[in-house]
Amino acid sequence: MQQLVSDFLDSLNNKKYAPNSIQSHRLDLRKFLKWLEIDEDNYDSQELLEKIRRMNLEDLETYLNYLRQSYKPRTLARHISTLKLFLDHLELRGPD
Repeated sequence: MQQLVSDFLDSLNNKKYAPNSIQSHRLDLRKFLKWLEIDEDNYDSQELLEKIRRMNLEDLETYLNYLRQSYKPRTLARHISTLKLFLDHLELRGPD
């Protein structure tokens, strides 16, 4: 995983999240990056940030519908939580 995601996961570790929780968040973000059509192992941080900045409510609904096809409500809720945490982390991090 590249820098933005690694930084996010490190921040969870620093906040004393359990290893299993961090792994779940890692997998959730992997799914999100795949949906954004971004190679999780070789992406440009600016490209990811730009795609996220361009997202709107309709895009988020599309992503949630994509997840609903495969996941039960509890897992879907965790994916939403991961996305919120990640977006909050990016916001706190500030612009590049």
